[in-house]
Order: sequence, then C-alpha cells, then structure tokens
Amino acid sequence: VLNHEPNEVVWAKVYDAATESTPPLRPASSIQQTPWLRNTSGFANSTEHRKDVDDVLKEELGLMYVGIPGFFEAFFGEVAGLESAAQAMFEKCK
Repeated sequence: VLNHEPNEVVWAKVYDAATESTPPLRPASSIQQTPWLRNTSGFANSTEHRKDVDDVLKEELGLMYVGIPGFFEAFFGEVAGLESAAQAMFEKCK
C-alpha cells in the first residue's frame, strides 16, 4: 500500500505476516471437560486486581501487536472522518 504495490502483492504479504505470527490451533479434546472457569466475564462486579485481569485478557486474546509504523494510514487512511470519530469516541469513554 505504502509502495503502491498491486492489491495481490499487499494481501499476499498480509497473509504471510498473519500465518507467520499465528500460533497453531490447540487440539480438540476427545473427552468432555469442565469449561475453563477463569475468564473476563467473572470480573464484571468484582474487585480483581489489574494484573489478574491483564493475565486473563492475554489468555483470551493471545498475541497482540502495537506500534506498527504506518499501520493506521495504510489500512484506514482513506476512511473519511475516521480520526475525528475515533477521537470523539475516546473522549466519550474517559
């Protein structure tokens, strides 16, 4: 996108990046197990510590990447009004 490459090349690179960083799926269990009890839904009205919540979010969401140079502009740069709408939403959530 930034180098004005054709869509096929861009999406091939996106696919390569995603498959390279995506861990393999966990094998399905052959027996019925009790569901994992530790998840974010249990924190709704509790006084759990931030570290505990962070640990659970990491388990549920897996790897996340932040601070990728040029990501916003490359993927969302042509969306009209997105930046001002996002800023308004962040202000509302404060």
